[in-house]
Amino acid sequence: MSSEIPVCSDDEILLEHAGYRARVLHDAEDAIFVGRILGIRDIVSFHAASLSELKVAFEEAVDDYRETCARIGKVPETDASIGQASEAAGRALA
Repeated sequence: MSSEIPVCSDDEILLEHAGYRARVLHDAEDAIFVGRILGIRDIVSFHAASLSELKVAFEEAVDDYRETCARIGKVPETDASIGQASEAAGRALA
């Protein structure tokens, strides 16, 4: 991932790391960035007080998710694995 944080709008930031993407919103009231990994069924969120901390928090969330999956014997999901499972389910119903 580049060192720049891609801002998609005034209120939304998209991040990418190790094949995972996250959507980040800024909570102005609490002065914090709150993000969630996209494209997986598990809820993996992270937060940071500054943009410089945001990238690190996201990368740690991805790494923790993958480590937790390995520890419990679960294959970590990605955007691609969810899409493949949905396509397979659709073919099975057809």
